[in-house]
Amino acid sequence: QAIPGGEILGGKTGYTEEAGLCLASLARKNGQEYTLVTAGAKGDHKSEQYDIDDACEVYRALGQN
Repeated sequence: QAIPGGEILGGKTGYTEEAGLCLASLARKNGQEYTLVTAGAKGDHKSEQYDIDDACEVYRALGQN
């Protein structure tokens, strides 16, 4: 579970050479909604998707609060 005590409602990935891997996502915890946008992650859209790893780290930290 990416957010202990919460849920990810949706997300959209993207990639350009200039921006790198990007992810916009929406999550909810305790009735509060959070929008997270990450950009510039390393990797590419066909292999390692570090944009998702970055978002999971932020959401795990959110779950600890």
